[in-house]
Amino acid sequence: MRYIILSSLLISLLMVSCLNTESNADIQAETNVKEPYEMEFDLKHNDALYAQLQIKIKPKPGTYFISPNSPGDYKGKMKWSIEGYHIGIENDLLVESPFCPEEIDPFTSMPAKIVRTNTTYTQGLSIKTQEDFVIQGFVHFVIEPNCTMEHVGFILTQKDGRMSVRKGNLGELERKPNHQLGGWYCPDNLNMFPPVNLAEWNKVPVIKDHFPSKEEIRTGSSLMYLDEEQQKRAKIAPINLPALATYFNESVLKKELIIVIQAVEIDGETIVGFRYLNGGNGSARIEEVNFVNAPDQTQDFVFIQDTINTVPSKIWNNIIKPNGIGTGHGKNTSYKTDWHRGSKIEIDNMRGEVTANWENMYLQLDYYKDGKPYVEKVLFLPVENSDKTIVKIVAGPFNEDIENERKEWNEWEERLKFSSENLDFLINPVNNAR
Repeated sequence: MRYIILSSLLISLLMVSCLNTESNADIQAETNVKEPYEMEFDLKHNDALYAQLQIKIKPKPGTYFISPNSPGDYKGKMKWSIEGYHIGIENDLLVESPFCPEEIDPFTSMPAKIVRTNTTYTQGLSIKTQEDFVIQGFVHFVIEPNCTMEHVGFILTQKDGRMSVRKGNLGELERKPNHQLGGWYCPDNLNMFPPVNLAEWNKVPVIKDHFPSKEEIRTGSSLMYLDEEQQKRAKIAPINLPALATYFNESVLKKELIIVIQAVEIDGETIVGFRYLNGGNGSARIEEVNFVNAPDQTQDFVFIQDTINTVPSKIWNNIIKPNGIGTGHGKNTSYKTDWHRGSKIEIDNMRGEVTANWENMYLQLDYYKDGKPYVEKVLFLPVENSDKTIVKIVAGPFNEDIENERKEWNEWEERLKFSSENLDFLINPVNNAR
């Protein structure tokens, strides 16, 4: 499992180098202040959808930094940028308390707000989902007179619909190494593990009474193969399979519904193998999954597979190029994104992120749609010894509107097929007509 650090959730409190209202000689004579400031984080909840993040900075006597509300084009002014799809900024204004008075910057002779007292900055946040998530944020600023760049991390965690904040970095968390049977993340394995509609979760094939053979692994009935030496140290865990569970997927930073299809006790641990409802597979320690009852709702996926008579690169470029076809949800809407992993996508009533970009192979977009997880996957499989590509598409989950969505996605796939197969002609119709 991997932590994805939300690097673009940055609050930049950057100073013009060594700003001071004293003379240069006085600056050179000053000694650095040990532990020149304190910083705390707090979160105030308005309701389930809105919260206020508070950053409390306490400069020690004789130290200071530039206010984000300072006039002028100072390089070090506080700036906010939030990427990802879990939370959004309610407005661009950071509320400062107490209000910081202006001083004249001796280096530029321009007015500047220089913070010398305990100050709280408040930013309104909109919470896009009630699902669990963990994201990383940072505060960056220069503290004077030390003239040092400070990097202070904080972690926003939502658990059971309640978001909290604490100081720290995700990379500092104590983590067990992946077990040799655990820690896989294969969202693209749509061949062996296609999406499963929620109503049919308990009908997926499983191997219950013996260790699976290689052939049974290849059929998708199981996914963890144990050789003879491993089998001597292992036994089948007493879990009624298949079993429905939730798992916090750190690759996409959200809790997902999974179907556990295998459970093995080995070397003092219990490792489970599972398939995602939206397709693909993974494995984890048993303490990382939470077994649940089936939700009383419909969750169906659109699943389309077709052969397109061109190579994967042409189809790929047809989707992600400027003014390209995008993915099916966009219908005829152009995406404003660079398609890099971690890039933000906003379309219609959804805010999302590119969570996988394996060039010419696999593309995944994760959103929250009306507060619920929603995913789009496109897999490109080249046909051996040909210029053909098998394309597999997953979208959902959908509820009662599944038939209309399936119709629209099929229409999108037909446009993708036609435009990809005729891409050269569409780009230069005159020359190709000759």
